[in-house]
Amino acid sequence: PSSTMLGASDLYLRATHTGRDQIIGRGLFEIFPDNPDDPEATGVSNLRASLMRVLTDKVADTMAVQKYDVRLPENEGGGFEERHWSPMNLPVCDANGELRYILHRVEDITDFVRLTQEGELERSRSVEMEREIVARSVELDAANKKLRDANAQLAELDRAKTAFFNNISHEFRTPLTLMLGPLEEGLRDQTEPLSPRQRKRLELAQANSLRLFKLVNSLLDFARIEAGRMRANFAPVDLARLTRETACAFESAMADAGLDFRIECATLAEPAWVDREMWEKIVLNIISNALKFTFDGGIELILGEEADRFGLRVCDTGTGIPV
Repeated sequence: PSSTMLGASDLYLRATHTGRDQIIGRGLFEIFPDNPDDPEATGVSNLRASLMRVLTDKVADTMAVQKYDVRLPENEGGGFEERHWSPMNLPVCDANGELRYILHRVEDITDFVRLTQEGELERSRSVEMEREIVARSVELDAANKKLRDANAQLAELDRAKTAFFNNISHEFRTPLTLMLGPLEEGLRDQTEPLSPRQRKRLELAQANSLRLFKLVNSLLDFARIEAGRMRANFAPVDLARLTRETACAFESAMADAGLDFRIECATLAEPAWVDREMWEKIVLNIISNALKFTFDGGIELILGEEADRFGLRVCDTGTGIPV
């Protein structure tokens, strides 16, 4: 919707007398405005209308031939060069059918228009070029159809993946539940108590089964998120205490790795409304990633208030995250 330029082919750059460093990340109409010396210029308004049709309808829009003057660089004398384009705007959607990008493709037919206007083309050459333009339009239509088909296939694959994760998670949960029940009963049994050695073995089996059970629940959560059915259960929580207790689970792993681990959780002025399980996953995942990619030095976790909200920061001396 912001008409921000995200990429351009080499041919496009040459035709518009620009470089990627000049246009990427900037607004399309900021870079290519109408020629102010041409009171009849309509290129910007026509292109904007076409883009809005694509945004609204999510279908390709083929524009009529446009007279769209290109601004020349200052080192080439500045001003505008008259160009004629045959443009098409193609939607690019994600797996959920949401429009993410617009592919703006143009055929530069300036020479054809000029020669036709000046009467310097023989009829045979004119027909040949017309056929070529039509053929390219047909090619673009075919490409757009392939793009729509590919988007539909992606959406179907995504639905199949979500269904698979949902089904397999439920299948895993049943035998795990049946395993955890006897383990818990055996550890609680006071009539026939376990020997210390056997108890230690069952406690280890129970701990690993619970860990696996959490992983299966994470798979199920993933399937719910993909299907748009994930719901957060917000409740007032002592966030400093919860964060500190969750982070402390890494103390022994940090010591084994020879890393300094500092936890700084300031007491918040009031309870924070969060989903307890989701918050624990966030803290565990962030610290786990920091531990995975930090080989010397240390890791620092800081929780504090920032204006009308709280903020969590994890800093490390590892390889870092590329920007």
